[in-house]
This record gives sequence, structure tokens and C-alpha cells, in this order.
Amino acid sequence: MARSVRIDKTYMNRIILIGNGFDLAHELETSYKQIIDNFWKDEKNNFEAWRLRELKNAHDPYLKSYDNVFINISINVKWLNYAEPPIDGDGYNWFIKNKDKYIKFECKNTFLSHITEKTNLQNWVDIEKEYYLTLNMCSKDEDVIKLNDDFFKLKNILEKYIEAQTRKGILLSPQIKSHLQLGPLEHEQHNNLNVSLDSVLFLNFNYTKTDEPYHKYCTCNNIGVIRIHGELENPANPIIFGYGNEADDSYKAIKNKDNNDYLKNIKLFRYIETSNYSNLLNFINSDEYEVFIMGHSCGVSDRTVLGKIFDHDNCLSIKIFYYDKDTEDYTNKVKNISKAFTKKSIMDNIIVNKENCYPLLIKSGVENDHVQTL
Repeated sequence: MARSVRIDKTYMNRIILIGNGFDLAHELETSYKQIIDNFWKDEKNNFEAWRLRELKNAHDPYLKSYDNVFINISINVKWLNYAEPPIDGDGYNWFIKNKDKYIKFECKNTFLSHITEKTNLQNWVDIEKEYYLTLNMCSKDEDVIKLNDDFFKLKNILEKYIEAQTRKGILLSPQIKSHLQLGPLEHEQHNNLNVSLDSVLFLNFNYTKTDEPYHKYCTCNNIGVIRIHGELENPANPIIFGYGNEADDSYKAIKNKDNNDYLKNIKLFRYIETSNYSNLLNFINSDEYEVFIMGHSCGVSDRTVLGKIFDHDNCLSIKIFYYDKDTEDYTNKVKNISKAFTKKSIMDNIIVNKENCYPLLIKSGVENDHVQTL
């Protein structure tokens, strides 16, 4: 049965759900694969600079060692004398192409090694999901401690990289501006044309503020922002990086273990450290609302929060702004959204038909408007 706004209703709310695809649409290179590839590129460059310095001291006997918090490379000095060929290969593969009897490579961060290899095979990776799968395979307390330590160091890589990306600034998109100016339930299968927006909430799952320059283009004056996963360089709203699907069957087994290290990166326990989660609950409980999805995959690692939003009685409509170049993006998001439902069904006309949805951007990149510093 289709849901509709109450007959006497004149106002409703909107949640604009911002995910990593929103940053990517603004040419910020913040996908997990881009972050990992950039890390190994930097490691390769650092090692090559070290090797060239050590060539000057190649008379030292036997072994030299290049070592940092992530990798250790032991090298016979004979190898240092090979000025040619230079270090070859990109990403994680650069050491493989140069490995012979004179070099021994070790990645000390086991989890980083795992997700890098998986990225190379699949050309993408969901780090938070992989963390949870690895956590479930831990059989000893020391395994969990090592995994959490590896994961913490990876989080530091991610923060530093994204901080550098945000300094680039963005070009605002006229297309996204026009999306934000749509009226409530506009062009949807609902027939409530006399409803206006009361409040708009930007619910940002990123660590960036790419949404901020767009707030003034919304068609109402009550604009709120919740950066549910924290924000860069703000100790009052620290970064949350982990897993968020407490409905998963394996979570029950993890929760019942007599070791709280298993729960260290479960998002629920981090959400309650700030008022973000309770503020979101207050918003969805306050009045009926529609949801705009902009750049979020609606995947399993955020299902706890998404389930609260999508499956709530006040949620009347979910409009997907899909990735235009991926013909399956709309359908995949519908499938992911449906997994967050316990009371509702995708046949209840909650999810807006694709013919009434729009691409977030019609072409890659953004149209020239003006540069906005983040």
C-alpha cells in the first residue's frame, strides 16, 4: 500500500543522505582504492629516495634495512649497486617486480596487506566490511589486538590523505543545486502537491564538508547538519571508522565474548560518544520526511543508522540520485535499501521509481561554476 502525507499536512521534512560518491562527484579522490594506491605510491617514492641515498654508502658490508611502521625491506648491498633498472611497478606491486635473492619485503600491517591484495584483485575494497569479516575470524585475543592496531594505523593514513584532498577545494555543480531545489515529493508516485519543506537535514557520512557550500540552495530556511561519522581536525566530533550492522547474526557471538576489544570499532559504541545519533533520532521522530540519497551505497557497514531512517513510520519516500555511468547503480542501491527494512517492503512505494529519479551528475566531473574552498 502506498504511503502518503496526511490530508491536512502542509509541511514535511527532508533528509539528504551524503556518501562518498558525493565527494567523488566533486573530483575528490577519496575512494578506499584511491587512498590505498596513493599510500603505496608514497611508500615506493620514499624507498627509492632512501635507496639512492644509500648508494653512496654501498661499501658497508652485507645487509641494509629500510624500515618504518608499515614495511621492512632487508637488502643485500650488492643490490644497492644496481643503479639500473630503477624501481619499477605501481601500487603494492612495485616490490614484487624488483624482488630477487637480494631483497626481502615484509608488510608489518597484516590488515593493510590483506585489503591491498583484495583491491588489486577486485579493483575496489570496502575496508569497514573487510575489517568485520577479519574480526570474525580472530580466534585469539592477541589476534584481535593486532587487528585493531593495524586498523588504527590505517585510519591515520585515511585521515591524513583526506585532509590533503580537502585542501584542493571543489567546483560547485549546477545539477546538484537543481536537485536540492526540488519540491517535496516532486514528480513521484505520491499525489501531495501542496506540501512545503519545513526542515532539511544534511546527514553526512563522510569526513569532509563538501555538502556545506550547497546549504544555501535548499528551498527552506531551516537547515541542519549531522556529520554522523565525525569530521577532520575536530576533537569534539572525532572520526568514526568501523562497522555498523548490529543486526548481523555473527555480531551476537562477538558481543557475547568476554573481551571488549572485539567491540572496539563497532560504530554503535562510538555513536553514543557524541550527540549526533540522538539528534538524528530526534529529527526522524519529529515529523514525516523524505530521503534524498546522494552518493551513498547504502551498504552493510552503515545498516544500523540506515535502518532507523528507512524503516521508520515517518519515512514517506526515498529518492535515489544514482551514478549515471553505472547502469546497475540504482538497482544495487534498491537492493541494499531493502535489506534495511524489517517492517516495510520495496513494493510499498517507499522507494521512488527510477523513471522519477535522476543521475547525481549526468557526466563525470562537475560543470564550471566557482571554486569553493572547504
